[in-house]
Amino acid sequence: TDLMLGAQARTRAMQIQISTGKVAHRFQDVAAEASQLLRAKDVLQRVQQFQSNNSLVDQRLQVMESSLASLFEVGSRIKVLLIQRLDDGAGVPGTMAPEADQLLKQAVAELNVEFDGRHLFAGSKTQAPPVVLDPGFAAFGAPDDTFYQGDDVILSVLSDEGREVSYGMTADREGFHELIGGLRAALEGDLTDDRAMLESALALVTEALPKVAEYRSSSKSTSGSARCNSTSGTRSAASRTSTSPRRSPA
Repeated sequence: TDLMLGAQARTRAMQIQISTGKVAHRFQDVAAEASQLLRAKDVLQRVQQFQSNNSLVDQRLQVMESSLASLFEVGSRIKVLLIQRLDDGAGVPGTMAPEADQLLKQAVAELNVEFDGRHLFAGSKTQAPPVVLDPGFAAFGAPDDTFYQGDDVILSVLSDEGREVSYGMTADREGFHELIGGLRAALEGDLTDDRAMLESALALVTEALPKVAEYRSSSKSTSGSARCNSTSGTRSAASRTSTSPRRSPA
């Protein structure tokens, strides 16, 4: 009899849940499930933080990727100009200089790009431009490694439970040294009509271009990973109930 009464009570409770849409009808039922509800709330908050982190990193990487694409175009353009200048043995000195100067300024601007008030190629020193050309630079024909004002910190983000991912890059890379050095040599070589310097500029730019292309490919890959983490974070975090620190991207 007791078993039958118990079964009938459970049946009535299930019917009430179905008809009302409420899992718990009595206060003691809610209390019994309180810890589970709190765990679910904590998981949801963590998932939302991971998604926010990954979205912010993705936005930063897209801006960096755009700058890297522009840097590749700058290098490609100065390479064409240098080839034309060298092929024209009777070229008038200084005719290439105005465009070379504009390309140099554009390259500096791309490496000093900002997003949300942060310089993206500066490591952790995001409040100041990472690239400042040395007016006393005289090593024309060599890579320029004098311009970088940032640090060597590579930023990271907690993208999922227990998963910290490094992202981005600094302007202190060999390909950027070569590109800036090539642009400065192109400008100086054209003004002074120095063929050897123009040849050095062409060699530097030729070395820089595949490296800049590689940097862009790497940035694009990391950006895609951030978007994937944003999508998969809900499933992976929801399957766990352990807590973790909610750290935003540096």
